[in-house]
Amino acid sequence: MPSLTRWQEQIQAVRDTWGLLDWWDAPAGAEREWFARDARASVTPGGLAAELTSYLHTDIGASRRWSTCGPVVRGSAPCCWWAASRCK
Repeated sequence: MPSLTRWQEQIQAVRDTWGLLDWWDAPAGAEREWFARDARASVTPGGLAAELTSYLHTDIGASRRWSTCGPVVRGSAPCCWWAASRCK
């Protein structure tokens, strides 16, 4: 996994260059220009940088804790969404 410094550099690069024609590797022509235009219209550089920054604060361990419910007792902590039928 990249270091925090590397993540911050990448996020700054997104903020500085998002939506420019050189942002992605694609053949020259209409598709490249369309993608750059669509990217700029879809999300702002600051919005994308904020989304990526939020990933740094995501506890991926939480997904492992909720991936299996195990025994579920009525009235206990909520179980995972896909096993809701077992929470009766």
